[in-house]
Amino acid sequence: MSWSKGYFTDSGYTYGFYPQLTPLSIYWASLIKGHILPIEKFRYIDLGCGQGYSLIMNAINHPDAEFVGFDLMPEHIQHATDLSTRLGLENIKFYEFDFLDGDYENLKISKFNYVIAHGITTWVNLEVRHALSKIVDKAIKIGGVFHNSYNTPYFWQQLISFQHLARTFSLNNDGSSAINKAVKYYEFVNQLVPDFLDSNPYLRDKLKTFKTQSKDYLIHEYCNQNWRLVFFSDEYEINSKIKLNYLGSMNLTEEFDEHLPKELLDEIKTENWLTQKIMKDTFLSTSFKHDLWIKGRPQDVSSAILTEINRLIIYPHWQQPFFDLTQPIKIKSGPIEIHTKNKLAQYILNNSKQCGLELNNILNFNEDLDEILRIISILIDSKYISIGFEKCNKSNSNILKIILSEIAEGKPYNFVPAGNIASAVDLDTIGLIMLAASINISNKSEILDSTIEILKKRKNKVYSEDEEILGSSLYDYLSKFYDKKFIEIKNKLSVLGAI
Repeated sequence: MSWSKGYFTDSGYTYGFYPQLTPLSIYWASLIKGHILPIEKFRYIDLGCGQGYSLIMNAINHPDAEFVGFDLMPEHIQHATDLSTRLGLENIKFYEFDFLDGDYENLKISKFNYVIAHGITTWVNLEVRHALSKIVDKAIKIGGVFHNSYNTPYFWQQLISFQHLARTFSLNNDGSSAINKAVKYYEFVNQLVPDFLDSNPYLRDKLKTFKTQSKDYLIHEYCNQNWRLVFFSDEYEINSKIKLNYLGSMNLTEEFDEHLPKELLDEIKTENWLTQKIMKDTFLSTSFKHDLWIKGRPQDVSSAILTEINRLIIYPHWQQPFFDLTQPIKIKSGPIEIHTKNKLAQYILNNSKQCGLELNNILNFNEDLDEILRIISILIDSKYISIGFEKCNKSNSNILKIILSEIAEGKPYNFVPAGNIASAVDLDTIGLIMLAASINISNKSEILDSTIEILKKRKNKVYSEDEEILGSSLYDYLSKFYDKKFIEIKNKLSVLGAI
């Protein structure tokens, strides 16, 4: 077998950022289950960091913590190391590492509070998965948390035949061609059998999204020869062997039984814990799971959790949906739908609109701790709010300038760090380029001229109703964008500590 061990290595992966992997997100998901992780001076390892962009954002937001990234592909490690060096980060290191053949002990690195395996479980064969488990066992501290995410059979069954065809094509074609050939063949079959895609609605809708999704993502998801679907019980068996206990899910709304139908709870109540978990998963039908496992068990009491809450701040989510507080707040997570006029939820949304709401302001609200944790969690899960940490610093302006200059040169980055929420926010191409153009300029006309120059350099085209905008029309379009959207974008970025 080649060094790839069946993993797709013909092209690099995307340059994404994953909010579920931020220390603060994992910290909160652990906190609501009674376990307190350190959020200062911690150690964090990503066992499959890809291009490293997400890990670098975390290192920027937590300069007092230590970060390590492993990846099989040399080009990923090369990009991550080069970028972190240009940014001047001294709290992050990257290693080319093979789970089967790598000598972990020889690296002589200390154990970690946060151990991350994002999507890897789905993308490797069982031999590599068991080797990964051995690395997790060696890397995790007592009391540390292992974040493991993977694709499940729910919803994916309709995609399996398409993926099988794409993987077959990829044996004799590059990944991009294989995906295109598979899509065209399914369109051809749909012409011969008119209801073919209509009888597979999830597949039909998924294929429509391919036009806007990253080609690198599609190649790795659909052309990987080792790709497999994973049941929770599979992971339970593997993780139990290294003394890990299930802590909870990053899908926060699912963590509260009061959100589940009473009929479901009555149906499963006589079963053992593992069977109940699988029966709940069947109802929830989550296609991609984010599980947390702990080396030990939750030990913390309410008083300790209250102390932690006192340190946190609530900010409006970057993509906060419009809401009218005279109407019910609508929250949806899979089959769970919540329509509520909960007074605590309304108070949080109303008072976190501008510069953030300190959580200690709501501790005296007429609710118990469990209810406070529940309301905050479902508002986080439904992207109404983000939580911040009182000691998070605003993002370093020099680092932001370097990232924006990289974007101006054509790097496919879509996220900029946001220090107040210890995360990152995504902007569309025009918003990012205009931000890059404005970093050292305040005059509107100069910003617009610079934006046009960057668009030309990057060979980006701007469209309106499928027609390319050119000449003076482009200047007018960007001017309206500046007035209607860009000023609001900058104000939001400022609140969240991005600029």
